[in-house]
Amino acid sequence: MTPGYDASYKRLKMLALPEDLSGMSVLDIGSWDGFFAFEAERRGASRVLATDSFCWSGEGWGNKDGFNLVRNVLNSKVEDLDIDIMELSPERWAPSIWCYV
Repeated sequence: MTPGYDASYKRLKMLALPEDLSGMSVLDIGSWDGFFAFEAERRGASRVLATDSFCWSGEGWGNKDGFNLVRNVLNSKVEDLDIDIMELSPERWAPSIWCYV
């Protein structure tokens, strides 16, 4: 956790993200720095796919540097996909069990 303007950790209770995500796949749409994606992995998700295009493309508020840094520091297996949300579809990307964050 690094200092910043966003207190994502405070939103975890509001989201009611299950403590145990074992066996689940998680799709994090608009991942930016990946806070919720990495938290899902920490909670045992078997597959986590972080997606973004607005920030990762450099057109939004930031870029993908923070996400890549955290993934490297954590030695994380979180997958990433630079894709517009309008290009996502269950038929193409979603396995049978998902927890969306």
